[in-house]
Amino acid sequence: LVSVHVAKGDTAWLPCRHPRHPDDTVSLVLWYRDHASKPFLSYDARTPKDIDYGHVRNYGAINDKDTMNTVHRGKSTSTSGRMALGEGGTSLLVRETRIVDEAEYRCRVHFRRHPTW
Repeated sequence: LVSVHVAKGDTAWLPCRHPRHPDDTVSLVLWYRDHASKPFLSYDARTPKDIDYGHVRNYGAINDKDTMNTVHRGKSTSTSGRMALGEGGTSLLVRETRIVDEAEYRCRVHFRRHPTW
């Protein structure tokens, strides 16, 4: 568990702690808030056509938006809300933080060949 503190209105960076596999790639990243069973944000690159590109899906649990954008892996990826995936596609950025953002966030990372973390 990592504790992150920021001032209201700042951008919070929440790292997703997972093992690094130089011989493997991330195929799916899921972000959950508190004890929710459904993710509020995901990065999906599981299909063969998405070898270089993936989809970020914001499920609207935080900012009431439902968007899907195509993003290039390894670049800064974002959705059209305050929540975004950071450089590398696994860390979570929360822009313009508010008191309602205070929560426990957890990530789940699926790799193409290695076990899920």
